[in-house]
Amino acid sequence: MTQSNVHILNGDALAQQFPENIKGSRIIMSKCLMDGPVKLSLGDSTDLFFQERASYLSKLVGEKISIDQYQMDTTSELEKIQSIPPESQVYLWFEHDLFCQANCW
Repeated sequence: MTQSNVHILNGDALAQQFPENIKGSRIIMSKCLMDGPVKLSLGDSTDLFFQERASYLSKLVGEKISIDQYQMDTTSELEKIQSIPPESQVYLWFEHDLFCQANCW
């Protein structure tokens, strides 16, 4: 089995300046999960997880965020994290950004 490198970046700004010569796949974790409901894991019920998050964010920002819209913006990156093979080397590129570190914990 070959080992792969996975780099989890803390947003689009870092992704745009991330060096091309660093080998491995990239996942951009730009969602705040340390505020609002996250009591369900993605393994329990992804539909319910995204429904709760979309509902919470709709109330927070004062406008309707559909489940489809939230999933489109969020699902792919979270699914990538869930599907990282166990033998992979995972690098979290957060440095002193405690806010983003807490989201991944």
